[in-house]
Amino acid sequence: AKARILKKIDPVNAFADESKYIKTRGFSGIRIVGFNAPLYFANGDLFLRQVYTLSDTKPERVRKQIKRLGSISEFRRQSSLKSLESISSFRSARSDSSTRSSNPGSSLEENGFLPTSNDLAPMGRPIDTSMADCGYVHHIILDCSSMCFIDTVGGKILKQLCDDYKSIHVTVLLACICDQAWSVLEKTKFVEKYGDVTYMTVEDAVTAARLASPAEEPENIHM
Repeated sequence: AKARILKKIDPVNAFADESKYIKTRGFSGIRIVGFNAPLYFANGDLFLRQVYTLSDTKPERVRKQIKRLGSISEFRRQSSLKSLESISSFRSARSDSSTRSSNPGSSLEENGFLPTSNDLAPMGRPIDTSMADCGYVHHIILDCSSMCFIDTVGGKILKQLCDDYKSIHVTVLLACICDQAWSVLEKTKFVEKYGDVTYMTVEDAVTAARLASPAEEPENIHM
């Protein structure tokens, strides 16, 4: 079982593993996570760890940062500043790389290798700058379409995930929940507490997240 970051694939209007496509679209402040396995007692902890890691937003760490900075607004401001600094450094590195590539006398060329902008990122893909406008995650969307089965422990895990992120002002939305999973979520009282965060499709969840985001943010193209 493995969770993956999903992004929008144009023009088919679908969401899939970004590593399998050349051109994907991300949304600032929103992380879409897919989990390609049932969610039950044996893999619940693994699921939580993977979501925390992929979203780059670990609740316990963020709570400590908010406490140190004094408020969620200050945390978001600092995160935005760090994001802008990272993007600035990335663009500067790309510029330096392009300059070296255009210099026929460079030592790199003499060694038979010329760097390109894609050399700055693994797998020949440019660094993802989809958080450049925001710097922090305010919504996490779980694509549950591959969760063909959820037991009561899995239902409690999802509730814990929502509770943990709610404590740091991050909203978790669930999309594409199958009938069996929905039945379990009702029994575990997840629906009673978080029924308003469930959506029929990932597209619906993304639309809701963008409308509820702290500020209107542009889409970001990742090629």
